[in-house]
Amino acid sequence: MAQGRRGRDQRDTGVALEQAAVALFASKGYDNTTVDEIARCAGVSPRTFFNYFPAKEDVLFAHGHDRARRLRDAVAAQPSDILSLHALREAFGSMSEDFLSNRDAILIQARAIRSSPVLEGKLVGIRRDWEAAMASGLAARAGRDVTMADRVLAGVAMAVLDVAVAGWVDAGGDGDLLDLVADGFGAIGSSI
Repeated sequence: MAQGRRGRDQRDTGVALEQAAVALFASKGYDNTTVDEIARCAGVSPRTFFNYFPAKEDVLFAHGHDRARRLRDAVAAQPSDILSLHALREAFGSMSEDFLSNRDAILIQARAIRSSPVLEGKLVGIRRDWEAAMASGLAARAGRDVTMADRVLAGVAMAVLDVAVAGWVDAGGDGDLLDLVADGFGAIGSSI
């Protein structure tokens, strides 16, 4: 029983740190927020912060690897009788609820990333993880190893997502992100 409560306490602390960071980044900006302030706002010590995140920028990307895994699984689960680009589009559709349910946090995250070269650099690594996850999902869907075509299609899909999310952020999170993604994939289809 204590182990279950301990795990719950750890999750709650991680969530509290993420929420504190997002709130402070929104009010003060990323560069003007310190780890000490995030920890104080979450009711923990700076040492506890570093038990959860190796650096301040990592609090913004806490779910990046989990989302990449879920995206890989969503791509792999698509029917094998649809085109790969359609499978990628449908997989993004299954992930859009995550974006919409975390709309405010994602908008703050996107604004913070745009304001900081350090965060933009960190995002490049996350994008690579997502591309690799999509390529892996395409290969798993086809029952083979990852090919050059899988990597290229994953790169194209990542570009569509980048443009769609940027447009969504520029519009203040208004509109349907899934529609923007579908429009992006539609633009590819009409251009080839």
